[in-house]
Amino acid sequence: MRFFPAPIEISDDEGFSRDKDIFQRNAFAEGLTNLVTTSEDPLVILLDSPWGTGKTTFVKMWAGELRKQDFPVIYFDAFENDHVDHGFVAIAAEVIRLSQKLKKTKTPAYKRFIKTAGRLGGVLLRTSARVGVKAATLGAIDAADIESLKTVANDVAKEASTKADEYVESILKLQSQEKESLEALRSALAGLPEIFSDGKTGKRPIVFIVDELDRCKPSFALELLERIKHIFSIPNVHFILAAQLEQLENSVRFTYGNDIDALTYLQKFYNIVVHFPNPDRHRHERLIPKFVAHLHQSMSLDKDAMEIVTHIAEVRRLSFRTIERIATCVALARAFVPKNHLWISPIISVLCTMKIIEPDLFRRAREGRIALSEVTKFLATDNPHRDDGSLNVDWIIGWWNYCLADKELASSDPAAQPYRNYLFSYSIDRESIIPVMARYLDAFQSPQP
Repeated sequence: MRFFPAPIEISDDEGFSRDKDIFQRNAFAEGLTNLVTTSEDPLVILLDSPWGTGKTTFVKMWAGELRKQDFPVIYFDAFENDHVDHGFVAIAAEVIRLSQKLKKTKTPAYKRFIKTAGRLGGVLLRTSARVGVKAATLGAIDAADIESLKTVANDVAKEASTKADEYVESILKLQSQEKESLEALRSALAGLPEIFSDGKTGKRPIVFIVDELDRCKPSFALELLERIKHIFSIPNVHFILAAQLEQLENSVRFTYGNDIDALTYLQKFYNIVVHFPNPDRHRHERLIPKFVAHLHQSMSLDKDAMEIVTHIAEVRRLSFRTIERIATCVALARAFVPKNHLWISPIISVLCTMKIIEPDLFRRAREGRIALSEVTKFLATDNPHRDDGSLNVDWIIGWWNYCLADKELASSDPAAQPYRNYLFSYSIDRESIIPVMARYLDAFQSPQP
């Protein structure tokens, strides 16, 4: 048994294979390809979608499709690189890797890029170092030191003035060098797409795919955006940023304060915002059942339990990442329930889902304080989203009603007979079923979304 879904392994040139493109986003990718192929202007496209909706899998598949069409593609995981001090260094390193992979390191264009990138990188490092030293010096002087400094102010005023002049002069020189180096680098970059082309399909633009930008440290994410705009905005170089716009706005507010208009600030860094197609346009396009079916096959999960999870996930529009965590909870619960002990899918699946998305409600169930009305509200059984008849709602609610009823139904009542038959081999009171099963789930801690 797997407790976590098997990662979808996608090779560099694989593209959208039928068995891995479970959301059938190939057509959407073709639209993006048309954008980067036909645009005469450099593009920065923001693929805006919440965490856990499959952005990483999609952009890796799309990168493979682009490579099949001889596009020079760079996939850059920003989160894995946010330990780097400078965004420019991280991006330039990816250009070098692509050049090495395509065996273009002996071309004049590559050598020119290396030379100009090294020059600009050195200038940027020196500039930031000087700013850092000045900031550190100011930070070392606190309010208590100011009074004592006044007594020597006149003695050091002349020397301080000279040092200040020298500092400003050095900064101006660095800024001049930065401008010259930047112009040289942009000129060198403009020639790379033609060098990367194999000559069979004509010149293809370089496509930079920047993934996980919204998970980076705010300082690194914003610096990366600034470098993309000011350094790499050149013809035949396109950037695709896979990130949730709301999270990027939070990075802006974290850096500049809550009073800033974060959305307006970010709009200067991208040209187009695109979203995954709406999966609710047609019933056959529903994505959550497809994703749950993938989890069921990958993890060998309880089919009945995951049917119930599918229903809750659809009516509550849960992210794929949250569904993964619920699936892990179901798998762990199965492992912690001893062999031949009671397992009731309508109880376990609902408890697992409660534990992940509404832990307070789960605690009430564990303590025997939950009401049937709370369960029916949680299940949203009156929601018309599911109308294909695949979910036996009466069986689910029936179990919770049987366990939570104020008093035992009469032995002659046919409504109670299926549940009594199921429990015939177990020594357990109906009032204890929910708390006991909840305690099975207490044996482990599930990750929260």
